[in-house]
Amino acid sequence: MPLNIKIIISVSFLAGLLLLACATEHFVYSPPDTSEAQLRLAGLSECTGSGEGTALATDERNDRLLAIVENGLVKLEHSGASFNCCMDSVSLAQQIEGGLIRVIETEHSHEPCRCVCEFTVQAEITGLGSGQYVLEVCSVAAPDEKLCSVQFTITEKKGD
Repeated sequence: MPLNIKIIISVSFLAGLLLLACATEHFVYSPPDTSEAQLRLAGLSECTGSGEGTALATDERNDRLLAIVENGLVKLEHSGASFNCCMDSVSLAQQIEGGLIRVIETEHSHEPCRCVCEFTVQAEITGLGSGQYVLEVCSVAAPDEKLCSVQFTITEKKGD
């Protein structure tokens, strides 16, 4: 086969591969829209147990997390949250990176006592776009250590 024909066949083959590569769909992960996300404390239970004057050991924790999505509003309930029995209040902060939402709980105690109780913290998150999320709860004392986590999906419009 003459050299010119080999070159034409090679160039045609490469051009075909290039066109095929351009026609192939590439799926790129796009994180959900969290630019309008807002977190608010919706409730805090009374003490549901006592550590009998001692702090709970790490392996004794009974943290559970529930997330319910209604019309784009995410209602979360963290039961088994361990705080000082005499704490005054709890505040929440959020850190969002892509589809990961980290809720950081902080207890505030003016006059702490020598026992730990379990509480249930209720919160709401609004302003999340459609997509899949992972929600983690952690304490301000150990913000990189998750106490519990849950996955959920939002398919509706953003909650108000």
